Amino acid sequence: MKKITLLLFVTITAFACTSEKKETMEVTPVVADISIEDGWARPGKAGMMSAAYFRLENTTDIADTLVSASSNVSNNTQIHLSYEKDGLMVMEEQEFVPVPANASVMFKQGGLHIMLIQPDNDINEGDSVAVELTFKSGRTLSAQVPVRPATGMKMDMQGH
Repeated sequence: MKKITLLLFVTITAFACTSEKKETMEVTPVVADISIEDGWARPGKAGMMSAAYFRLENTTDIADTLVSASSNVSNNTQIHLSYEKDGLMVMEEQEFVPVPANASVMFKQGGLHIMLIQPDNDINEGDSVAVELTFKSGRTLSAQVPVRPATGMKMDMQGH
């Protein structure tokens, strides 16, 4: 009886060691790699206006849509578009901004930007502003952008 038990044990052990082990592979959903590049914000006074600018870089084949923005300096942060109409600069809130696959979207002076409406405190050169973007996919993207003076285009954000 001991020989049969030992033989059975050896046979089962040998079979277990020689059988092929099938590995399972988990599939993780791919989330678009979108990043905030070259970000900065303009200085501004408490209770007035300021803005943040950057480049949204989408390096994948998956498009997404920016649907909202928030910041640590203002309870009212909006996505805006500035453009010229009939010789005047016009600024309008945008409900969304498409972010195409394998493309960049520029948020710049005189175009798309994140409007920081009536900041709680002064935003001074050398400070940084936390910006959080929310996308239709549910993804959020955060960045700290440095505050520096505007260059080039002269826009008065105080009178918005």
